[in-house]
Amino acid sequence: MCGLLYTSKKSKGENNLINEKNGVIVYHAIDKNGKKVYTGITKQVLGKKSNQCVRNGRRFQRLESVSKKMLRNKARSLEEMFINNSTYNNKNIVHSINPNFKYYRHALKWAESINEIDEITNDENLLAIEYKQRYNSLSWSIKRKLKKSEESEYQLKFIKSDEKEVKEGDVFVLMPEEGIYFYGKVLEANIRNENNYFIKDQYLVTIFKCKTKNISIEDFKPDYNDLLIQPAVVSKGYWTQGIFYNVGNIPLTEEEKNLDYGLYNSIDGKFYKANGTLIERKPKIYGGYGITTGIGIAIEVEEELIIDPSLLEFK
Repeated sequence: MCGLLYTSKKSKGENNLINEKNGVIVYHAIDKNGKKVYTGITKQVLGKKSNQCVRNGRRFQRLESVSKKMLRNKARSLEEMFINNSTYNNKNIVHSINPNFKYYRHALKWAESINEIDEITNDENLLAIEYKQRYNSLSWSIKRKLKKSEESEYQLKFIKSDEKEVKEGDVFVLMPEEGIYFYGKVLEANIRNENNYFIKDQYLVTIFKCKTKNISIEDFKPDYNDLLIQPAVVSKGYWTQGIFYNVGNIPLTEEEKNLDYGLYNSIDGKFYKANGTLIERKPKIYGGYGITTGIGIAIEVEEELIIDPSLLEFK
């Protein structure tokens, strides 16, 4: 298959690869510790792929794109390069290309020649470093609960499916426990990012510690200095599947328009705005520069509630 990259002669069955119309993306999957643990390829729309990672039993927190769209045989070469050269793909149990394949070495050589990313390691990853520091500061009993949660199937509770258009300024609720709703807000809708297939046309949200017992906007009192979880990019699936439910819309304030936020790319170690603009410094608040999986928000919320159960209490 990979011989197509280096020879003009096509072997039997390879025409469908060279003539493929729809490109695919190479991506890394990130776990709740902020570490890269898997490399894959996809041509699916993001909502389907982010949810598939849950159905396959992988508790990935988000997906970060490594490439732009390319032909499948080229994408598999790049995927294999990451699997072969890295030390962090412990969830990759099979090779993308058989090491005994005739053009295996050529495929890796080609992938290395077109790879423009100077990739950082997990040991250099800021989010992974900060997670480890926080984890080490926790009590033994909390650590044990967090470890046990890695095997759970926890998901935010269903509220109500909503097919309506999601807009900037929408205020929504999510329900981690029956009758308890935390607020969130859409800071950017239909994100314009032509360089990142995973983030393009998605939604930038924040989740607050302020909560309510009713599905209404009445108790919404956002505090960007005390977020429940950091800014995240999500798909509309969170609304259509009833995990988020809109309760109103409040236009962005000047504080929100000028919010000192960023999204950290664990691949190159740099900060970006949702639209792909590079940030030259460390912002005040930051999340990950990728699409949150269908269970990604639940993973983060569950962890925060384990660390501080009082978040569920009403004064």
